[in-house]
Amino acid sequence: MVSVAPSFLETRSGRSTQGSMISSETIFIAGVLVCVYSIVQFLRPFLSLHGHLRRAQAIGLPMKVIPFPPGLFSFFAFQIIRRLGLLSPGTKLHKLLSMGRPDGYDLHKEMGDVFITVSPAGLTLIVADPKVATYVNNKRAEFPKPPNTGGE
Repeated sequence: MVSVAPSFLETRSGRSTQGSMISSETIFIAGVLVCVYSIVQFLRPFLSLHGHLRRAQAIGLPMKVIPFPPGLFSFFAFQIIRRLGLLSPGTKLHKLLSMGRPDGYDLHKEMGDVFITVSPAGLTLIVADPKVATYVNNKRAEFPKPPNTGGE
């Protein structure tokens, strides 16, 4: 009777592990892909902001740059920080977090009746002049609202 020693690809139970081995090259390639994907996701808002900034400069109106998109995150961050007492009116952080939501006419005193806010999410036209507002509202086809703001 000839006895054959089990090969190194067989486990103690006798099952072969040949199909379940992952090479170090595969792990390296997966790691590189994860790193590249992470870098792209990290840089995407900065690249968007840069593109929107170039478009706003071409328009020629006064502009205010908001480094984060105005929305629920900035709204809730503003509310939480304010309620914790860490945010005093007039500070740079207060102005930065409330920039997408101008309080009354204060921002218009600094920027004028019509200006643009630039963020990674896009450009927003802020209007305080009734004539300009009427013109924009009557030309809805030329000045569409994004669907998430209730535009028709």
